[in-house]
Amino acid sequence: MFVQETAIVEVAWEQAAAAFRQLTADYARDPEADLELKRIGFQMPPLRVRRRVEIGFHDLEEPAAKVLTSRVEWRAAAAEGLFPVWDGRLEIAGHGSRRTRLAIHGNYFPPLGAAGEAMDQALMNRVAKASIADFLERLAADIARRAESISGATADG
Repeated sequence: MFVQETAIVEVAWEQAAAAFRQLTADYARDPEADLELKRIGFQMPPLRVRRRVEIGFHDLEEPAAKVLTSRVEWRAAAAEGLFPVWDGRLEIAGHGSRRTRLAIHGNYFPPLGAAGEAMDQALMNRVAKASIADFLERLAADIARRAESISGATADG
């Protein structure tokens, strides 16, 4: 099933791009680290439902001015055959002088064959959409934190 989401980060593109490059370097350096984005799920107040995943950021490219793209994929870290697999693209693009737009789009593949497809139609597609939105919101917050740290280090340096 196809899913897409967008978010705006109140950070200039240059800092957001530097922060995302730092984030992908952290993941590449230590794929076993228990980083926050490795928990995919959704919030159903008062509960937050999350599952640990193996996540990959690949093919980082800058196809145009103020645009950075990356392939993003994940799968459950345990009981893989019981959870969907995600394969998509993330785009980080300048959105004015002090804002950056994050957009993610891609496909998730329900587990369990025909039974999984039926469950997806009944309920799980909403769970998948909520999970992607939650991931993008947390990614935006991570980029904003890293960008602030990068900006502070540059100002101090």
